[in-house]
Amino acid sequence: MFPIDHEFTMVYALYILLFCYIIYRLVIGGRGEKVRLICIVSISLTLNIFLYIDPVNFQGGASLGVLFYSLIIWLFTALVTAVNCIFFKLEKENLAIIVMEKDKQDYIINHYLHLMSPKEKLAYKHAHSLLKIDQNEDIDKIKRVYFKAGWLTKDKSALSLLDNGLEKFNENTARRIIRDHISEIFFNYCPNCGKLARTPTAKQCRFCYYDWH
Repeated sequence: MFPIDHEFTMVYALYILLFCYIIYRLVIGGRGEKVRLICIVSISLTLNIFLYIDPVNFQGGASLGVLFYSLIIWLFTALVTAVNCIFFKLEKENLAIIVMEKDKQDYIINHYLHLMSPKEKLAYKHAHSLLKIDQNEDIDKIKRVYFKAGWLTKDKSALSLLDNGLEKFNENTARRIIRDHISEIFFNYCPNCGKLARTPTAKQCRFCYYDWH
């Protein structure tokens, strides 16, 4: 039962506008946001169905109560949707920061190896040498050759830098290099989109393809 009084038509219009916006967010949002929005809409529709399905709720002056509670549900839905959008925006910003931090780490490790300390260089060579020979059938023989050539090490202080894995080593080393050698590092940002280029000498952006030759 859907009353068509002026007050109710205004409530319907508010719901239509809100649900149109939610549909828009469903189209552009990520998987997590879509799940949250579907839950929000489901709860809102369920609560409204309980209000409108019983004709007794519209007898006498009770319809004003339905109108009031329907507006409360709309406000609740709008508020939760707004909070969800803010959360989604913060989630994207945090992800962008994490990605950029990872880009910076890789950029420093790949192009500023000379700024590593002797122990960091030992650990770096050791980790990457192990990656190269990991799938080799005659790994023990190759290890002996690599130890002799200095590509693998038994230095405990160097190996301790790899205790938490290569990713953590890269992160810690990049942070240490930035802290101690920031004036020697050139972050080559795209003049157009502001993102970090692939190398310090690159003249074309890998993201927006802007060329600044």
